[in-house]
Amino acid sequence: MRKTKCTLLFLFNRYKISPQPYYTENLGIQYIGGVLRDAGFDVKIINADYNNMDNEQIVNLIYENDTDLLGIAPCYITMEDAINIAQKIKSIDRNINICLGGHHATFCCDEIFKSEDVFDFIIRGEGEETSLELAEAIETHYKNEIPLDVLLKIKGLSFRYNEKVIHNEARDLTENLDEIPFPVRDPLDEVLKKSKHAMPLLCTSRGCPANCSFCSTPRFYGRIWRARSAKNVVDEIQSIIERYSFTQFYITDDQFAGRGKQGRDHIQSIIQEIKKRGLHKDYNLYFFIMVRADFFCKENEDIIKQFPEVGFMDIFIGFESGDPRQVKVYTKGSTQEQYHEAINILRKYNIFVEGGFIIFNPYTTFSSLRNDADLIKSLRVPLFGYYTKELLAYPGTKIFDKLLEDNMFIHHSYKKINYRYKDHKIGKLHEYLSNFFLSFEETDNRLFETIDFQIKLRKSVTKIRDKVLRNRSTLFIEKSDNVYQEITDLNYKFFNSILETFEENESLNQCRNFKQEFKDEYNRLFKPIYDDYLALNKDVNIIVGPISTCVSRM
Repeated sequence: MRKTKCTLLFLFNRYKISPQPYYTENLGIQYIGGVLRDAGFDVKIINADYNNMDNEQIVNLIYENDTDLLGIAPCYITMEDAINIAQKIKSIDRNINICLGGHHATFCCDEIFKSEDVFDFIIRGEGEETSLELAEAIETHYKNEIPLDVLLKIKGLSFRYNEKVIHNEARDLTENLDEIPFPVRDPLDEVLKKSKHAMPLLCTSRGCPANCSFCSTPRFYGRIWRARSAKNVVDEIQSIIERYSFTQFYITDDQFAGRGKQGRDHIQSIIQEIKKRGLHKDYNLYFFIMVRADFFCKENEDIIKQFPEVGFMDIFIGFESGDPRQVKVYTKGSTQEQYHEAINILRKYNIFVEGGFIIFNPYTTFSSLRNDADLIKSLRVPLFGYYTKELLAYPGTKIFDKLLEDNMFIHHSYKKINYRYKDHKIGKLHEYLSNFFLSFEETDNRLFETIDFQIKLRKSVTKIRDKVLRNRSTLFIEKSDNVYQEITDLNYKFFNSILETFEENESLNQCRNFKQEFKDEYNRLFKPIYDDYLALNKDVNIIVGPISTCVSRM
C-alpha cells in the first residue's frame, strides 16, 4: 500500500434538480477512486450526499482518514460548501493537498484560482490519468513540496506555484475506455449495510456528438463520442449483480445511442451480450437510459423492439421544450415531429418515456409555455415538477455565452448565477411556481417513487408465480394508469390557470383558489394509489431493501 492517503468527497446537494431516491453514487469520483485504488493507493470515499452530512462532519472524517490528497468535484450548488470545507482544512493543516475536478472546476478554473487560495490543484477535463499522476507525484515527494518541473509534466493540471497560476497542456481523451478500471462501489456497500434500495450507476460511453446550448458536455469532451465494449459493460453489470444483488441500473451516458451505425452497434452489442449470458432470464433486469429522440424511428425499430426483453424499460428523452422557437434556442437539432414519433414508437413496445424539460429561460414567452404544457400533457407523466424547470446556465455552455452577449445576467460567478427575463411577468410566474413547488415537492417525489415502482412492476409482473399476488399487481398497474392520467390532466389545468392569471395581470387571490382546489383534488386522487403502492411493495419487494434478483424467488 502506498503512503499517500486519498479522500474523495461527494458533496451534499440540498437542491437536487429532480427526485433521486435511489441514486446513491457519483461515478466521476468513483472512477478516480478506481484508478487510484488499482494503483495501490489508500482511497476513502465520503458520500456526504447519501448521508446528509454537514461540513463539520465532513472535515472530521477527512482528518480521521489522515488525508494527504483531498479530491472534490463541486457544481454551482455545492461550490460554497467546497470552499468552506477547504478553508476549515487549510486553517488547521496547510499541507493537505486539495484538488478540484469536473465540469464546473474545468470551466471556472481561472476564476476559482483568482478568488480562492485554499485550492492547490484543479484537474481540467477527463480526470483519471491526471489524478493518478498527481497522486504519484505526491507519493514520490511525500510530505515535501513537489518540484515545479515534476508538476509541469502532468497534462490537464492547473496549479498555483509561488502565487502564480500555471495551466499545463491539456490532456488527450482516453481512446480505449475499457482500459479504465471499474469505479469503486463503496457507496453501494453503505447501502447494503443500511438494507436500502439503490440503482447503481453505469457509464457505457462518454461524450455526445450533439451540440445543445445548455450542456457543457460538447466542450468538455469536444463532441467526441466513445463507447466501452459490450463485454466490458456487461462484465461490470454482472459483477454488481453478483456482489450486491442489485439488478436495476441507471445509465448515465449523455447519449447512450451515439450517432448512426456506431451508436446502433453499441446498443445492439450490449443487448446481445446480455442475452448471450442469459442475465435477462436469471434476473429482473431494469435500466434507465438517456437517448436522443431521433434514435427512435422506424429505421431503428429492429433494435427498439428488443428493449423490453433485456430490461431497457425507462427511456429519458431531453425534449426541453414543446415550442419550436425554444428548441432552436437550445440548439437541440430536433423537431416536434421527431418527439412525437419517439413517444409513439416507445409506447408501441410498452416502454416508459420520461422527459427532460427546460421551459423557463430569459427568452420564454407565454405562447412557448402553452406549447410546453401541451407536450408535457401528451407525455402522460404526472409530475408537476416538469412545469417548474428553469434553465441552469453554466460556464462552458453556448447559452452562457449568449446570455453574456445579450446582457441578461444580473450576477454571474463560479459561486452563483442569476439572470433576468425579457418579459418580467414570466419571471414573476416562475418565482410563484417555484415557491409553490417548494411546499409540494415532497408529494411530487412520492409520486415519482410510485411511478417508478409501477414501471418496474410492469416489467416483472408476468414472472410473479403467486397467482393472487400477480392479480393484485395487474390491478394496481391498471388503476395507477388511470390515476396518472387524471393527475396529468389536473396538472395541465392548474398550470394553464396560473399562466392565464399572470398573463392578464389578474389578482393573485384567484391563484390561491386555484392552488387549494388543485391540492384537494390531487390528494383525493393520489393518496389511495400511494397507499396501494406501499402495501403491494411489501410483498413484491421491488423498491424497499436489496431486491430479490432471481426471478424464481418471485
